[in-house]
Amino acid sequence: MQLKKEDLLEYSRNVLDIEQRSKVMYEDYLEKIKNEEIKKTLEGILKDEIGHIKIAKELLRILEE
Repeated sequence: MQLKKEDLLEYSRNVLDIEQRSKVMYEDYLEKIKNEEIKKTLEGILKDEIGHIKIAKELLRILEE
């Protein structure tokens, strides 16, 4: 089954929303957690989330052309 453009747009918007909410969550964790080892791990995850947001935005840009 092939997805329609509208379906891909909706999916991509949902992905972007999830990634943005995840970024906010990890930023919140980093403010509250004092353990440096855990913070280092969370900083890596946060960096990944920022990358995912960039990818999702680029995908949306392409789909909206």
